[in-house]
Amino acid sequence: MRRAVLPLYALLLLETMVWIAIVPLAPTFAERLSLSPVETGALLASASFATVVVAFPSGLLADRLGARAFTIGSAVVFTLSTVGQGLAGDFWTLLVARAAFGIAFGVAWTAGLAWLADSAPPQPRARALGATVAISGLGFTAGPAFAGLLADRFDIGVPFLVIGAAGAVVTAALLLSDPGTSLERTQRPPSGRSGPRGGTSSCWEGSRS
Repeated sequence: MRRAVLPLYALLLLETMVWIAIVPLAPTFAERLSLSPVETGALLASASFATVVVAFPSGLLADRLGARAFTIGSAVVFTLSTVGQGLAGDFWTLLVARAAFGIAFGVAWTAGLAWLADSAPPQPRARALGATVAISGLGFTAGPAFAGLLADRFDIGVPFLVIGAAGAVVTAALLLSDPGTSLERTQRPPSGRSGPRGGTSSCWEGSRS
């Protein structure tokens, strides 16, 4: 399998862990930052709202501009927003960091899956994509326990800082990974005809992303 596949799995796992980690920590954040019930609800909903908003347009833009670039950009945003959640000292900082994370999450699960499909070998491609379901389940299972244990043992921001550091490593791995292949459509004269100078062009050509 190409080098991009495992870092992509790692990115999806980390993002799923951060997605669910806020749930057991929300009461502690509410107490520490003196949040009202409305502010706590906004904190919990912000990532979901941002994900829904960006999911569709990010898929279209990734198709036009390249899934690899969008995924790496989302990994950078994910790393910064996760560290921001760990360092947040007030409601608005935490809310903005959480919303930025939601944007990164939405892009990773659209452009990231497109890059994964492009990076996996042709034969086990369906299995490579299907494995993301298991990875998501692992993240949802491990995330609350991971966040709760570290927050209880150290501080509420530590789980986010640890995952943010791991996100930086994954981002570097994605930058160094094989870009994969993509299909680029080009113009082709009708069958049996030549181009302007007698040559022909192919309809689909494999190119590097």
